[in-house]
Amino acid sequence: MAALIATLMAAIGTTLADAHDPHPHGAVILVYHRFGNGDLPSTNIRLDQIDAHIARLTSMKADIGAKFLSLGDYVAARRAGTPLDGPVFIVTVDDAYASFKTEGWPRLKAAGIPVTLFVASGPVDDSARTLMSWDDIRSLQQDGVEIGHHGHAHLHMNAASDAQLNADFETAAK
Repeated sequence: MAALIATLMAAIGTTLADAHDPHPHGAVILVYHRFGNGDLPSTNIRLDQIDAHIARLTSMKADIGAKFLSLGDYVAARRAGTPLDGPVFIVTVDDAYASFKTEGWPRLKAAGIPVTLFVASGPVDDSARTLMSWDDIRSLQQDGVEIGHHGHAHLHMNAASDAQLNADFETAAK
């Protein structure tokens, strides 16, 4: 995990050595999908792994002053020109899998780590069995999870035309 974080920090132009200096380069964004759900390992994180990630991230908060922000708070700070001293970490979760509500969020919340959840409205509308319901998503939002836009049909964006993307986003925004 430490090597992963060091690699991500290097990619945004910072190191642990300069973590206490102003951090103009951006943030490390960690993206998760499923928690403790081994049927699709490519988008799953085992519970022992997420526990280790959280332990390392919270130790970085204590050791080097790492900050955790929601994506919306990060964007607002950047737009306002607010200096963000030290490394910034953003945790996002894609697709609204039910395991986020039952496994991921309780762990991240207990550690004081904000989360931005990106929801594709079509699969939730269709009540896909592995996803949360709209009531679940609303309850997470009331509990402090920031909800983001992930389109409607969960398109493969690099393969879709601009017109398809615009129509998908407009459908999801309704």
